[in-house]
Amino acid sequence: MRSRTSDAAAGPAFLVYYSPAWIRSAVQANPRAALNMLAEVYARARDLFPLRNDWNGQNVVVYIDQLKGCETDQVVQESITNGRFWLLVKKNDFEAAVEQKSMEAMPFLFNQPGIEKRARLLRFWRGALDPKP
Repeated sequence: MRSRTSDAAAGPAFLVYYSPAWIRSAVQANPRAALNMLAEVYARARDLFPLRNDWNGQNVVVYIDQLKGCETDQVVQESITNGRFWLLVKKNDFEAAVEQKSMEAMPFLFNQPGIEKRARLLRFWRGALDPKP
């Protein structure tokens, strides 16, 4: 179990770019799904950028501009019907981006050496397909 003191002095922190604008529009249609999707982005960002004491005070910018203008149900349904999926891709030590990819590219993408250090599948369907409250 982690101690609170070591976590408080660790980093990096995340700035999810476009999240306020996206969440304001996405919660109109399905608040639970919108918050679950944003939580998924944060969780996968932490996978790619684990807490480290030597990163205290550092920030990572996570770009979600490909989600901008998309409603939660649209993200999931269009992915399923159009054969697409979403990834969080590490661009460098200080940036990552949400990207939509074609299912046809999946074998190539996931067979690249070191892909587990550079990308995480975003499981947006979790929570997005739950019944609306």
